[in-house]
Amino acid sequence: MAKKDTFRICLQEEGVVYKVTSIYLSNDGSFKIDVPYCNIKQDGLIVKVPITSADEEKIPYDKMIKVVLNSNRPQLSIHASGFVHFSGPGITSGIDPETGKSKGMDLRSLNR
Repeated sequence: MAKKDTFRICLQEEGVVYKVTSIYLSNDGSFKIDVPYCNIKQDGLIVKVPITSADEEKIPYDKMIKVVLNSNRPQLSIHASGFVHFSGPGITSGIDPETGKSKGMDLRSLNR
């Protein structure tokens, strides 16, 4: 994704401005959301699970991707084609060239 423009999202609380996230726009209408200002060094989880009802569901641990925030920082990309995915170290993403299906923490939001 070639970077065209970058926007920084900030919050102000009691006179202090906090950088929250950055949004990167590309020429084709796609964009990427990143959290480069996160100083938390804790484990986090990314989970892809279908929502089949309003009831609480249990998510198998083997369906989760463990990431360490601030070192393996995930990014969320939303492409104009309808392809939406997380990417970053340790995260499988992309489309399988043989099956045409998503490979990891991603999905196609439109049928194209």
